[in-house]
Amino acid sequence: MTDATSDGQPRPNAPTGRDQIKSIVERAERITDGIEQNREDLRDLMTEAKSNGFDTAAIRAVLKRRNETIEAKAKRESAAAAFDIYLANLGMLD
Repeated sequence: MTDATSDGQPRPNAPTGRDQIKSIVERAERITDGIEQNREDLRDLMTEAKSNGFDTAAIRAVLKRRNETIEAKAKRESAAAAFDIYLANLGMLD
């Protein structure tokens, strides 16, 4: 469907480019506001975790691992295997 009638005239209820860009910008602003709110909430949660004696770096590492892709997991495991080989060759593996 186009925004014009068969004679080239604009459809009466068709959104204009101005309306469309305004809508896109407003939606982007709402999403950005939501992202910032989530960041603040996460900061508050990490402060709470730290005040309860938890290691926030470890919590972030757990979150990262829980969200990693199959490819990222394979890459991480490959790097860990190479690291172990290097340590073994240097006599540093416990």
